[in-house]
Amino acid sequence: MLLSKGVTIGEASKKIGVTEQTHYRWRKPTRETEKYTRTYLEG
Repeated sequence: MLLSKGVTIGEASKKIGVTEQTHYRWRKPTRETEKYTRTYLEG
């Protein structure tokens, strides 16, 4: 929600109490999410 208001990733991360590095680590896809996405896109 903060990002939609023009707040940067770094600022939003600080507001919720995590580092920007942690944010990107959380967003890194895992094998399970890649498998799900591939299955979903292939129909």
